[in-house]
Amino acid sequence: MNSADRIKGKYDRLAQFYDYLLGVQCFGRARRRQFELANIEPDHRVLIAGVGTGLDIPYLPQCREIVGVDISRAMLARAERRAAGKNVSLYEMDMHNLQFASQYFDIAIVNLVLSIVVDPHQVLAEVSRTLKVPGHIWILHRGRQAGLLREMLNVLSVGALGISVTRPIDELIEDLPLYKMTEERICMIDIIELVPTT
Repeated sequence: MNSADRIKGKYDRLAQFYDYLLGVQCFGRARRRQFELANIEPDHRVLIAGVGTGLDIPYLPQCREIVGVDISRAMLARAERRAAGKNVSLYEMDMHNLQFASQYFDIAIVNLVLSIVVDPHQVLAEVSRTLKVPGHIWILHRGRQAGLLREMLNVLSVGALGISVTRPIDELIEDLPLYKMTEERICMIDIIELVPTT
C-alpha cells in the first residue's frame, strides 16, 4: 500500500470523528475570518482542495461555481450533506493531480491539508496551475517552527492523525511562482493568502 492509499484509508476511518476534531470553535473563527478576507464575488469560480466533510461550505457565499475535491469517499459523503441545496460539486480526486484545466479557478481554498498530504509542494503546484492570473490561494495552516515542544507534538500528531505540524509555508513555495501576500494568526492557526507571481 502506498502513502496516498494509507492517507485515504486513515481519513475514510476518521470521517465519522472528523467534525469533532476540526469543527471546534477556534477553527470556526479562523474560517470566518479567512472568508471575510477572501472577498469571494458572485462571478468567481472557487476550488476547495481537500474539502473533507465540508466544514468550509457554510462560510461560502453564492458564486458562479464551487468545486470541492477530496481523496476520501467517506469524507465526501459527509460533505454532500452540507452541500445540499448549494451550488457545490464534489469529486473524489487526488490533489496531487487535479483533473481541471489550467487557469480555471479565481480562488482556491486549501485548509488544514498541507500537513497531511504526501507532497504538499506538488499540491500547491497543482492548485496554482488551475488558478487564473490574478487569482488567490487562501490557506489555513499550522506549520510554524516552534522548537522542541512543537517537534514532540508533531510526533504525536503524525502517529494519531497522519498530520505534520512542522511544514512552514515559506519552504513549500520556495521554488513555485507564488508569493505570500497576507498572513494572520487566530487560535494558533495561520491564515495565509498566496498569489501568483506571473
